[in-house]
Amino acid sequence: MDTTITITGKTVRATSPEGVTATMSVERFVRELHPPVMNCGGLVLPHGVHLFFSTPTTTIFFWELPPAVHHVRWISADSAVPYRMGGAKVLYEDRRLAMPYVVIVAVFVRDPSGRLVMSGKNEAYFRTAPLEDADAELLFPALLNISKFPAKAAARMPLTWICTQYLNLQKLAAEPDFNTRVRQSLKALRSTMLEAGFNYSSEHHELTSYWSVSARKIPEIADLDRWEQLSREDPLFALKLPWLPATVGRRPMTVQKLVDRIETLLGAKDTTPDTSDSLARVVFEATPNGATA
Repeated sequence: MDTTITITGKTVRATSPEGVTATMSVERFVRELHPPVMNCGGLVLPHGVHLFFSTPTTTIFFWELPPAVHHVRWISADSAVPYRMGGAKVLYEDRRLAMPYVVIVAVFVRDPSGRLVMSGKNEAYFRTAPLEDADAELLFPALLNISKFPAKAAARMPLTWICTQYLNLQKLAAEPDFNTRVRQSLKALRSTMLEAGFNYSSEHHELTSYWSVSARKIPEIADLDRWEQLSREDPLFALKLPWLPATVGRRPMTVQKLVDRIETLLGAKDTTPDTSDSLARVVFEATPNGATA
């Protein structure tokens, strides 16, 4: 006599030939069959990528840049236009601005062929200490071109969106080598965020930028001359500023909560079967004509 297994609702019941019975949930049963393993899928993690989280359809990289004085192009007060529009060009000026830890959250998704490619829904945050675990709390990034969305759209949009309007995502996705594709995509995202030129596009196309939000409460960065002067005097002074805590409502945003939020927005949450019906769907979808697989 063989051991029998019955699956009803959310419960798996196993009965041995001797009549011993044990039960567990369907979800735990599936996870016991295929326990999670640590595997970077052959990717050589780029320097500074401290955390990544994957589902079958997404991978989210947390790329940490150390505190530094960044050489940036910032819109000049004399610019005739607030952002690139029509044939008019934005007037920029060079600035050297100290920033704390910058955490770039690069969101990759599977394309129709199953290849992992960078999406256009990437985010950025500040921190005053390095990332150490998934419970690390995040700070809003006081930068232009990092968008805050209006309340009506915010729940279905990235919390701190890096404007990638002029980033050629299709060209990056065309790179055939996996390691090269990820590295080039991360490099391009960093460049478009910190090197392409800071302007008031977010203030006109979304709700505002996180620099505008932060500058109202942090006088040291509201005046660019002062920010630059303080950066010359102490390249690490940005670690001491009261950057605004990243929150949704009044709840602090941690790395893990952000991952959960992004996966929910992308419809990429864990879909481990947890009922007999969901297990049956796996079987029927794999054998749509009723054939034996």
